[in-house]
Amino acid sequence: MEKYPIDPARIRHLPPRFSWLDQRLVTDAHLRRCGRSAQGLYLFLAVVSDAQGLSYYSDKSIRLHLDMDQEELLMARASLIEH
Repeated sequence: MEKYPIDPARIRHLPPRFSWLDQRLVTDAHLRRCGRSAQGLYLFLAVVSDAQGLSYYSDKSIRLHLDMDQEELLMARASLIEH
């Protein structure tokens, strides 16, 4: 079966700086195992990482973007590592 878009002008195009998240975060219940701070940190790191999955943001910068204090950031990171 051939499929055609209803409105070709509305087809999304990937921007030059695109990132994505793996659906297994939901289907394998990874998100459910982490608290909201860890979820936010994971999302932030996934969005800002380069093609090799590396992020060069400092803890201070991450805390500013996510409105976290140092202890919350450390706990969120530990939760991600644990899970």
